[in-house]
Amino acid sequence: MAAAAVILGLLLIISVSVNLLYRRQIKKICRQISYIRENETNMKLTSSLDSREIITLTENINELIEVYNERITEVNKKDRQLRAILSGLSHDIRTPLTSLDGYFQIMCESDDATQKERYMTVIRQRIDALKNLLEELFTFSKLQDSDLSVNMEKQQINQIVYDSLFSYYDEFTSEGIEPNIDITDEILFVMGNNIMIQRITENIIKNSLVHSKSMVEVKLFREGDSTVFLCSNDTENPEDIDVSQVFDRFYKADKARTAASAGLGLAIAKQMTEKMNGSISASLNGDIFTITVKFKII
Repeated sequence: MAAAAVILGLLLIISVSVNLLYRRQIKKICRQISYIRENETNMKLTSSLDSREIITLTENINELIEVYNERITEVNKKDRQLRAILSGLSHDIRTPLTSLDGYFQIMCESDDATQKERYMTVIRQRIDALKNLLEELFTFSKLQDSDLSVNMEKQQINQIVYDSLFSYYDEFTSEGIEPNIDITDEILFVMGNNIMIQRITENIIKNSLVHSKSMVEVKLFREGDSTVFLCSNDTENPEDIDVSQVFDRFYKADKARTAASAGLGLAIAKQMTEKMNGSISASLNGDIFTITVKFKII
């Protein structure tokens, strides 16, 4: 009887001791969680109790902390990107608006009919630039819809490329650039949307025109079972171009900052290309920047 009482007493002491150790460890974990919550730290929870349950608990909480930190890092990154985007858009929109206001005031104060007409021409150009910028934003916003349906039909890509080149004939002429054009005589057909393919080629050609120093080259040819549209240009400051970011939204090389653009041209081209199951890539070889677009031939 006495022996049984002693055993029960020992078991009770052990149980109380284990309970105290568990409570102490849980309090320690709570303190660590409070510290992590109140401080920007990558600290992880630790356990001084060799208990499978406590170790499993701390490991699970550490995984949650890691996921939380990754999400916070991503949120902070997106917040910085958003601030940069808003700053850039503010600059891009404010610049033509300020110019419009200035020319409008000068026009109102002028009594010279010739000067008034010249200022009206400039004002129209600024309005067109602002319209183009807002159209870029609207198009990019539409492309973010994952449910956006694209009407795909058989398209002759040769004619689309010719039409896109012709639409920039005046701009090439004003810049004194004679583009090198090499379009295959083979008529190539792809499955796609006519408006989207034309927008892709126009955006890429415009990008080359804006960034070109003196040379633009446009090619269209067959490569296996794919059409390859290739547009290259030389650039004065190749070190300003980050090939890994050229298709990112609102990305601009420094020289493009002077152009009336939100920096969405190549981002729009990429999203349209991918929505039609094509591929698009960029490369920089010395001072030659190249955009390549491929679609499967039908």
